[in-house]
Amino acid sequence: MSNRRDIVGIGASAGGLPALIGLLKNFAPVQPATLLLVLHRSDEAGHLADILRHNTSYTVREPLDGEEYRPGHLYVAPNDAHLILGERHLHL
Repeated sequence: MSNRRDIVGIGASAGGLPALIGLLKNFAPVQPATLLLVLHRSDEAGHLADILRHNTSYTVREPLDGEEYRPGHLYVAPNDAHLILGERHLHL
């Protein structure tokens, strides 16, 4: 079993958005990583992906259940969902 170092998990409460934006603006890994984000938010926070897109060079998206994850992407858990990391895919 190899030690993976290219997947970063981030969790925050609803008030954590400013800290998250600061992290993303300064995140510059040597090699592209896969970022997984779970942020407590309300149903009205549908513009979260747009806010994140303006603050990172990563591709930002809400994954589909079973979707294969890729480096250089930031996957945002949909509202009221968790992200479960599989061998090479994500589950909601």
